[in-house]
Amino acid sequence: MVFGILYRPMYSVLKIKLSVGEKVEAGVGTMMMFGDDIEVKTRSRELLRALAAGESLSTNIYEARLGIATIWFVPSIPGDIVYIPLDGSKGLIVNDRAYLASHGDIRQKVV
Repeated sequence: MVFGILYRPMYSVLKIKLSVGEKVEAGVGTMMMFGDDIEVKTRSRELLRALAAGESLSTNIYEARLGIATIWFVPSIPGDIVYIPLDGSKGLIVNDRAYLASHGDIRQKVV
């Protein structure tokens, strides 16, 4: 997976190139466009949890199927995009509108 953040700092766009089998998960309504062969699956969240936290009820998982695929994401409101690596030793609390996309094993819980 290779990514870049374009048009910073106000109207940022996240451009990701996925190799075969690589996946990225993103909030509903954040995908701007994609090229090549990408499979999209929707993952539902628990209804009570989503309502309690004010989150959307689902996220989309994008996977490159046949070759390198490119996909672009944009935030729901204008602003900058920042990549924050997580090592599992500490958590991160973000507003639902602040979440754009993730990769790897991200476990979300409501506090």
